[in-house]
Amino acid sequence: MTLITAHGGAQGTSRNSKEFFDGLRNGAILADAFEVDIWGKDGCLYLSHLPNFNKNICFKLEDAFELAKEKNLRLNCDIKKSSLFLPTLNLAKKMGVTHLIYFTGATKPRHIKDLDDSEIYANRSFYKMRTNANNPRKIKEYLESLNNPRLKGINVSYAKAGQKFIQECVEIGLPVSVYFADKEEEIKFLLSLGVANITTDYPSIAVKIKNEANEE
Repeated sequence: MTLITAHGGAQGTSRNSKEFFDGLRNGAILADAFEVDIWGKDGCLYLSHLPNFNKNICFKLEDAFELAKEKNLRLNCDIKKSSLFLPTLNLAKKMGVTHLIYFTGATKPRHIKDLDDSEIYANRSFYKMRTNANNPRKIKEYLESLNNPRLKGINVSYAKAGQKFIQECVEIGLPVSVYFADKEEEIKFLLSLGVANITTDYPSIAVKIKNEANEE
């Protein structure tokens, strides 16, 4: 079943903000998962779309992990530098939330050996130097050659990848996580394909559409 992930700043809130977290906590934002942008400085993992650490306004990654655990929500850890993968995973292990997280962003093939029960949806940078990044079959062959079930599939932009590419991936059994599908017709199309995940700024609408489709 397709996962609905609330993009950081969903439903008109600010990215990686208290109002975003509060909306997830109190049910104003409905979703199966939520996304955070992860940077690091001086040993602190913090949430920000850009590398601008201000300890007075930035949430720490621990806050997101606590929320995921409290609400039993999946958490998309979008790491902005590959060097942040292991610190993020180690913190997740310490806090007992590895089973809830999936990685996107600056992941590398070398990371998959450390996954345990976390997952990766690989961005284009993960596989573009090793295969034809526009050929779903070649991508699938390469990911399968790494022989790790925790490498779940690919993470692509709806606008850049396009419907044809996404549909071809699904048809050959390559799981796809799609980000920033915000229009109802886009969400309905992706749900009809059965993509692995839809990241959206309007998760409450997407959840409603998904539930209605499941009732039919």
